[in-house]
Amino acid sequence: MTVAMTSRNLSQTCLPRWATQRNFDRLTLGGEVGVLARQLGQPLMPWQQLVADVGLEIDPVSGLPAYREIVVTVPRQSGKTSLILAWQLQRALRWATPQRCAYTAQTGFEAKRKLIDDQVPLLMGSPLRVAVEKILRSAGSESVLFKNGSRIDVLASTESAGHGRTIDLGIIDEAFADVDYRREQALLPAMATRPAAQILVTSTAGTESSIFLRHKVDAGRSAAIAGDSRGIAYFEWSAPEDSDIDNPRTWWACMPALNVTIAESVVKHARATMTEGDFRRSYLNQWTASDDRIIPVVVWDAVVSPSVKP
Repeated sequence: MTVAMTSRNLSQTCLPRWATQRNFDRLTLGGEVGVLARQLGQPLMPWQQLVADVGLEIDPVSGLPAYREIVVTVPRQSGKTSLILAWQLQRALRWATPQRCAYTAQTGFEAKRKLIDDQVPLLMGSPLRVAVEKILRSAGSESVLFKNGSRIDVLASTESAGHGRTIDLGIIDEAFADVDYRREQALLPAMATRPAAQILVTSTAGTESSIFLRHKVDAGRSAAIAGDSRGIAYFEWSAPEDSDIDNPRTWWACMPALNVTIAESVVKHARATMTEGDFRRSYLNQWTASDDRIIPVVVWDAVVSPSVKP
């Protein structure tokens, strides 16, 4: 089922198949995310601005975010990293009190790599670097510390990772890799005493092993269809299962960053070289029955070591 999106100021040519509607009776902090993204040199694409505008709506009665949980599934190379970084910076720099953000990926090593190797260079190459106190890079304590007392920490992908912490914004990136609920179980108790806390779940589609993400997708689709305006905000860009996966029109209809961060020629090459299952998951954001790899990606990520040399 498609939930049609409307916006007063948003031109969206690639519409999501499922999405929480924008409530224009509420103010939103999404514009601040857009400003920060521009300062990073990564202006938000329409799909990213839509997610930020809805996900950061403020309830006029409580003054708190209307949505405690935001779930986003998009094809690969759509710009998740820049959206996540700008969202974290809005929380770290634009709130009245110091905020603590926790970033997680499929493994602790991947989380470190994405924060330190992908996000930090964008931050330190921008005017926003003046807000940074220091970057901690040592194993187990990777963090971005800000002069106002806020911080972004890498959190290990274990159930006990959040013990003893207080978290205002939790990020579960690459959720397709989770075969259980341990990352969420690490974050939620650490957010329990923070009324304004939010959890942001981002991923591409997975397989039958992606237990956590499958639950989030099913719950999110139901919330979007029901028109829920609190609790969970859900967004999904994907191709219908009966689409012609060789037709560029299919790609244009489900890839909101096509011709912005990824060229049609790249997608065409991927279709010619990747297995069908990998292509469906990566570029069409479609679920498949199983992982085509000889060594499933979940297994590989669980045992890969950064110290192994070719």
